[in-house]
Amino acid sequence: MQKKGIISRTDTIKASIARGNMTPSPHPDSNYLTNAHKSVFKLTAGQRAARTKRNAEKSRLLRIPRDIRFKILVYILGGQILKFNSTYDHGVRPIDRYENAYVVLGACLQIYREGRMIPFTHNFFSFSSLHTGITAFLKSLQPWQRAVLSVVQLKTQSCEFMMRAGGKTPGFTLLRESKDWLRLLPGLKEVRIYDVDAEVRLGDDERWDRAIKVENWLRDKILGKRDVYVKFLDKEADSDDEYDDIC
Repeated sequence: MQKKGIISRTDTIKASIARGNMTPSPHPDSNYLTNAHKSVFKLTAGQRAARTKRNAEKSRLLRIPRDIRFKILVYILGGQILKFNSTYDHGVRPIDRYENAYVVLGACLQIYREGRMIPFTHNFFSFSSLHTGITAFLKSLQPWQRAVLSVVQLKTQSCEFMMRAGGKTPGFTLLRESKDWLRLLPGLKEVRIYDVDAEVRLGDDERWDRAIKVENWLRDKILGKRDVYVKFLDKEADSDDEYDDIC
């Protein structure tokens, strides 16, 4: 119990906010919000309610039913193959970027909240490096972003040779180490393994059977008991036509 006559730190903070000397703590995603978004948190509850009401009445996008609006946002923000390439652990360089599409998330706070997960749930992330590229990328994400990322593609070499050699190859060492960062993706649904030197070419039934064996081996070695689909590729998906309906 607080002693009479002693002002708590909470009371001091509340008084400072009331006098306009301080602003309340920012939204948890403040690092990923635009200045326009952040300004909303400086408004009073009444001001925010008035702005929300005005947007709902005047914005054509916000007047659309929410389920239809979500489909529009998926069309704008999803369905892309996002390729990342890095040779250093301190950064990641996007090869293809769709910056203009993401501007829609800055329209207002409601649109941001409705669409912020779409880039991670409805896009296909492809990494040209099994180690530094993925690590750097995941380090740059918020926990909620890692939690909803669902599909990744990895580039490696000679998977069938790795399997026959019992995993005793340098390439397999990198694959095995990928277990560490895969644990950071609890929402992962699919891992695609692109083999740049694939001995298995997917053209006939026999080779399909061999590819399935490689997939099962990779799943066991990389994912263990996790219920994640592993797809072996003998060519890299590099166009929207090869984007395999993950939406």
